[in-house]
Amino acid sequence: MQIRDTRNGSWYWVNTAVNACKHISAHDKVVYGALCTFAGLSEIRPQYSTIAERAAVSIRTAKDSISTLERAGYISIINHGKKGISNIYELVKASNGCKKCTPRTTEEVHATQGEVRATTGSSARRAPQVDSKLDSKLNKSNEDVAGNEVNEIISLFKEINPSYGQLFKNKTERSATDRLIKQYGKEKLVELLDVLPEIIIQPYAPRITTPYQLETGMGKLKAFIGQQKDIQDKNKKSWTIAG
Repeated sequence: MQIRDTRNGSWYWVNTAVNACKHISAHDKVVYGALCTFAGLSEIRPQYSTIAERAAVSIRTAKDSISTLERAGYISIINHGKKGISNIYELVKASNGCKKCTPRTTEEVHATQGEVRATTGSSARRAPQVDSKLDSKLNKSNEDVAGNEVNEIISLFKEINPSYGQLFKNKTERSATDRLIKQYGKEKLVELLDVLPEIIIQPYAPRITTPYQLETGMGKLKAFIGQQKDIQDKNKKSWTIAG
């Protein structure tokens, strides 16, 4: 089977005989397709976890399918069984199907391996064309989630800052909010901002009306809450702070 270089497009070839083969399962065919996405590299060397994720199957299923594909003669494996070393997979030309479909000698199998080895590229655990697009989508998704959390936290400053709307487009405030979320967690910040309006109206309380002021004044805020502990206990109030 001749594999086209996936770096020249967002698609790859799977021989019709593989999909039509009655001696391998649907999972085996999906795993084979996952291996094909690495075509164009001088070596196909993904980890089992990568193959499983690409094929949307469990790692156990991926391992079983790879064994089946090897026995069927659709792939050959180098370094198979060596602990700590990822296998190198070679896609074998099988235009007439598997070994059961069309029996082949070992020499015939070896003779076809050279036809499907890429002449350019380098060894890699990831398929450049596919993974770059997946990474881009994942990063965009993560950015959207992070942006939503930042907006949610900034909106909680409404009670203590009448001009809180200006905080949304302020890069300094957004960056400070993002750092606060990473350091203390969203839930802890929500809890703190829920009681912050009560805290800052107390005498000698630190002035905090923005995310940046909260970030830089967190130490003073913790100290103030510690000093007010007796008063809080008397009033049966509980002010807590992240960290």
